[in-house]
Formats: sequence, structure tokens, C-alpha cells
Amino acid sequence: MKYVIKKIILILLILIIFSIGVVALLSLKYSNEQYESNIINEENAQALQIDNTKITNLTERSGNNSGSMINIKNISNLNLSQIILYYNELDNNNNEVANSKIYIDVTLTPKEVMQVQFVPKDYTNTIKVTGYSYIAEDSKVNIGLEDNLINISENDRYLENSKNYEVMSIKKIDKEKNLQNDLSYGVEIENISQKTLGNIVLKIAEINKKDEIIRIDHVTFNSILKPGQREYIISSLSTSDHDVKILGYTYDDTESKSNIDIDLITHKVNITDNKK
Repeated sequence: MKYVIKKIILILLILIIFSIGVVALLSLKYSNEQYESNIINEENAQALQIDNTKITNLTERSGNNSGSMINIKNISNLNLSQIILYYNELDNNNNEVANSKIYIDVTLTPKEVMQVQFVPKDYTNTIKVTGYSYIAEDSKVNIGLEDNLINISENDRYLENSKNYEVMSIKKIDKEKNLQNDLSYGVEIENISQKTLGNIVLKIAEINKKDEIIRIDHVTFNSILKPGQREYIISSLSTSDHDVKILGYTYDDTESKSNIDIDLITHKVNITDNKK
């Protein structure tokens, strides 16, 4: 009798262990499955063209040649948002100084080019770009350049269309004599809503003659903008030959006590609750 009981217990233990193993294997299988997007797949996921993935001899550079800049280009037919470049910083002996990343604060449209400026840490001699990530439509995409890794997952944060939140008319003013100098440009903003707006910040791209983005500027309007009110903001360029492109803006909605972030490229809105 005791032998039968022991045998039953042993069988039950084996079944339990087997069941746990099956569950673990299934969990691993499903966790490694690629998200199936109707828009992005392994063939078109590598959406960025990077002109130089390795910058060397930084410790030997000085003056105007001391920078570490690369160009990235959107070679897809999608708008790419929340782009992050991942890179390693190495010293003169190729030892890793830091494992770093840089956030690209712009939505890149198809064929658009942006200059990315790295800020090396002390003793960094080489910067090596190892991968990048971005969000496009329904997908989050991670690209590993060293191992050719492509990971596509679901973008689980779908942003609302910004049509009902675009409360300002924004116009760039062409260079005029009444501006401060050739390095200045003006922006006219008008509150076209019935709301009182506060903490207004414009996101503006400075572009060169090739229409490449060379800098992102956040221009602040430090006053309340009442319904129907129109104001002018003067800001500056790094070179008089450059132009600007309005990318979006943020403002505080005093009624709902929330911060509204408008992307004028994708026409999506990100809303942050300020009540807490």
C-alpha cells in the first residue's frame, strides 16, 4: 500500500514538473515572437541611413575639428518619432568608457536628413554607433547594427489626433529690417481658441540650404496668451543663411489643468495631467 502511494506521489511530481516545463517553454516562445505589423516588417524596418557609424581620433581634434557629428536620413516612407541612437564610447586603447544613447527630439519625415552632434565624455577617442530605435505607426522598432538584430514590437501607446487641441496659429515672419539683425527671425503666434494658454513652448528646427535639420530649438513665450491675443517672438539663428521649420508646440490648458504637446508633423497629441 505504501509503495502504491509513493508511486502515485512520484507520478504526480513528475506531471507537475512536466507541466511547469511546458508552461515555461510556451512563455518563452510567445515572448520571443515578433509583433506582426501590417506596415513594418524585417525588410523595411531598417529605416535610418547613418552616414558614419564610427568616429575616431577625437582626442587628437581641436578647434572647429573637435566635434563628433553624423548625418542620419529617413530612408523609409514613414514618419519616424522618438528616435534614439545607441553608441559606445572607447578610449585610446579601445576600452569602453561609456555605453551611451542620444534622443533625437524630432519626427523625421521621409527622406529628411538631420545632423546629430555627440558630446563625448572625457578620454573618449572613438564613438561607435551600435544601433537605434524609433516608433512609426503601430510599431516600436529596435535595430542592432553589430548583430543585424531587428526587433519589432507593438506600439501600445496610440496618440490621439491633435485636431481638437491645435489652439494656436503660428506663422514664421520673413526677415525684415525691423528684426534685430540677419541672425534673427520672428514668429507670430495667435490664440485661436476660447481657452487661456500658459507655459507656451515652440519647438523649432533650424535648417541649412540643403534642408537638413542642424538644430532643434525650444522657444519659450513667458506670458499668458488670452483668447484672440496675438504676439510676436524673436529668436536667433546660428547662421544667417539658415531657415526655420515649426515642428510643434506645448502649452498648459488652464481649464483641464493639463499640458498639451502637439506634434505638427504627425498631428498627434500627448496629454499630461498636471492635477497631481
